[in-house]
Amino acid sequence: MPGRRTAVGILTLLAVLASTMAVLDPSKPLPQYSRALWTTANGLPDNFGQALIQTRDGYLWLGTTEGVVRFDGTQFTVFGTRNRPAMRTTR
Repeated sequence: MPGRRTAVGILTLLAVLASTMAVLDPSKPLPQYSRALWTTANGLPDNFGQALIQTRDGYLWLGTTEGVVRFDGTQFTVFGTRNRPAMRTTR
């Protein structure tokens, strides 16, 4: 669904921008920075994020209906009912 994919992309972009705004060099143009769109094809369990936070160690954590996802900038690690039996629900 394109709407969900767009929502994840926007949330991710906002998180990255919010976490880097203080370190952007105002003398350099914004187009020098890149953006990426990650979907289930890249390892997300769901294309719709419901919560997003960045921890002090730099990980992005995304809450989805299919589990919690940790993103290190390269790959996703999914924590859900399939690989964490102690989690009784992904909600």
